[in-house]
Amino acid sequence: AIASRGALDAGERAEQQAAAREKAEKDKEITEDDLKRGLDAIQKLTDDYVTKVDDMVDKKQSEILDE
Repeated sequence: AIASRGALDAGERAEQQAAAREKAEKDKEITEDDLKRGLDAIQKLTDDYVTKVDDMVDKKQSEILDE
């Protein structure tokens, strides 16, 4: 994939997100329980989309191999 200019790579984005979470928790903007719930929700969304992409790749591979 071609990254747009100025886009962060996954490592930089993860570092920024971790720093933001730590700051929010430290500043009492978010409780530890809310942070955990939010992270769990993000992980579930990520897992769901990984599954969808895997299914699409499998389908496309089957289409290509059947031709």
